[in-house]
Amino acid sequence: MTDKMLILIRGLSGSGKTLLADSLTLNSDYEEIEGRASISADDYFTDDDGNYTFNHEKLSEAHHWCVSEVRSMMEEGLNLIVVHNTFKQQWEAQKYFNLAEKNDYQVQVISLYDGGMTDAQLAERNVHGLNERQINSQRKKWDLNIHPHRQNRKTRPHSYQPHGYYPPPPPHYHQPYGGGYQGQPRPRRQNTKKWSGSDRQY
Repeated sequence: MTDKMLILIRGLSGSGKTLLADSLTLNSDYEEIEGRASISADDYFTDDDGNYTFNHEKLSEAHHWCVSEVRSMMEEGLNLIVVHNTFKQQWEAQKYFNLAEKNDYQVQVISLYDGGMTDAQLAERNVHGLNERQINSQRKKWDLNIHPHRQNRKTRPHSYQPHGYYPPPPPHYHQPYGGGYQGQPRPRRQNTKKWSGSDRQY
C-alpha cells in the first residue's frame, strides 16, 4: 500500500481551511516540512511579494492552475499534498481523485463545513469579501459527500425548506491548531518553491 497521501480540505469560505492546511505542512517555525506541501486555487492570486488580490473573473483559470500544480507535485513524489479549496460539490473534487488514482496516492477528505460559525462570522473572516447571502448560497450547494463512489442524499427543493434551513453538516474534524489558536486566520505566507510545468510560485 502506498504511503503517499493527498488530503482535500473542504469548507465554506472563512471556515479555517488555510490554517488547517498550514498546521499539516509547516513546522513550528512556519517553514515547510520536507516532502509536504499545501496549495489552493487562492494561491493563484498571490504575487511574488505575497500580496493577495482576488479576481472572480479568473476563478476558473485559478482552479485549472491548482490541478496542474498538484499534478506536478505528484510527479515530484511528495509524501503529503494538501489541497484546501471550498469543494462544495462532488464534481469539484473529481479531478483530484483522478490524479490520485493515476499517481498512486491515497485520498483523505477533511470537511470543516462552517467551522461552527454563522454566516455573519464567515462573511467577516473570509478573504474574498463574500457577504452573508453569498455564504448562505454556498451552504445550499453543499454536498455531504465528495467521494466518487458515494451518492449524496436528495433534499427537497429549497422552496419547501423552512426559513434558515441548512443542510446537516458532516462531523467536524478535530483541528490540531494547538493551545495558541484564537480563531483568527493567519496572514498569508509567501510561497517560493516552483514546481515543474509551472512558471508561478505558490
